[in-house]
Amino acid sequence: MLLSTFQMRYKDTLTKAHTVAYAVASKFLTVLTKEETNLYEAAQHSMATFKKWRIGGPRFQRASVLGRKRKPIE
Repeated sequence: MLLSTFQMRYKDTLTKAHTVAYAVASKFLTVLTKEETNLYEAAQHSMATFKKWRIGGPRFQRASVLGRKRKPIE
């Protein structure tokens, strides 16, 4: 029962983070726990970053380890 409640709140929080308008979001945020508020804000930031990337960000980024050379074996 507790697990299903947590799963429903988790899903609801993520869904609302991506779809709810600001006016409704402020009312929604007042009933969340600290952990749920952190989750909500992380989901909003993730969605904003994704939208920014889709609009004009680089499609592929070179991995930082690819530019490094191996140390020679002594």
